[in-house]
Amino acid sequence: MQREYKELLITDEINTAKTARAKGRFVVLCYPLKGEVLPGSGEATALNFDDFPYAIENAEQLDENYLEHVLCRFKGIPCHILDTERCRVREITPEDVDALYEIYAGPGITDYMEGLYEKREDEVAYTQDYIRCHYGFYDFGMWIVEDKQNAAVIGRAGFDMRDERGIPELGFVIRTEYQNKGYATEICNALLAYGKEQLGFDRVGAHVERENAVSVRLLTGLGFVFDRENIVQSVKTAGRELDFYLKKFE
Repeated sequence: MQREYKELLITDEINTAKTARAKGRFVVLCYPLKGEVLPGSGEATALNFDDFPYAIENAEQLDENYLEHVLCRFKGIPCHILDTERCRVREITPEDVDALYEIYAGPGITDYMEGLYEKREDEVAYTQDYIRCHYGFYDFGMWIVEDKQNAAVIGRAGFDMRDERGIPELGFVIRTEYQNKGYATEICNALLAYGKEQLGFDRVGAHVERENAVSVRLLTGLGFVFDRENIVQSVKTAGRELDFYLKKFE
């Protein structure tokens, strides 16, 4: 089996995969592989999975959106996620860190949410690990939000996986000067539709501090309802008691 998608080669032939990768092509393996030899047979067939980080079981079920994301990650460029009327949502890059420090320094931004690492190099390292591990594993995460008119980074939004029940969690932060203009509602509505239609979510959660009346009002306006109290264990902070809101898709 062999299938082409732009610069991607999708194949179940080991020798074909190795030859193509040696020539610099981007390859997705399709299992079960042909040409595999059991260990101890005397023939070296080991694959370097740094060269073949993506593998699938049914090539016919691959959609263009997934293949575009795989191609972007092979090339090391951020995947485009979606557009709204005023914004563009894409994956983060280490170069976005400086803009995030500007955003998180805005008045009130960290009143109800954790901030960035104190040292820039720690935040860059965290971002690099996030790109490599989280995006590749889940095919979603927290993304960058840009103003379409000037490509300025105005915040970030997306989905994380912190709930012990495995419920994807909506999160967002918007630059101070863009607040109270409907951007959060515009972006979150688009993300919820994307989560349902592209990612197959049947429900989405959100953690919020009870005193954060603005975010509670936004969530309820988006169709979320209070579910329970919860304690979030963060990479950067100790546990915090938050309310957990839930939206179920019909």
